[in-house]
Amino acid sequence: MRTGWSTRSVPALLIAASGLAAVPAAQGAEETTPHAGMLRYPDISAEEIVFVYANDLWIVSREGGLARPLASPPGPEMFPKFSDAGDEIVFQGNYDGGRDLYRMSTFGGVP
Repeated sequence: MRTGWSTRSVPALLIAASGLAAVPAAQGAEETTPHAGMLRYPDISAEEIVFVYANDLWIVSREGGLARPLASPPGPEMFPKFSDAGDEIVFQGNYDGGRDLYRMSTFGGVP
């Protein structure tokens, strides 16, 4: 079945539609977007998307643009979730050998 979409443009369009990249599919998806398997555990608030990339927390506007790192202490972060107000993020971190819950502002800082 032919849909008119090339297999090269679909991953770029899916990432762009999710707000994780503001790159048109025509610019060569291999050069401009990370492998979708590296973007994990996304959560969406009214204004932003938080996700884990390379075991660190990142945040980006829902409209797209450049993602900025939120937390990168030694140890992996997982399962970020926005608070109801959207101004804080709760996530699971493994910094001292145990999985604990941490809370931080959407502006970043120390969890």
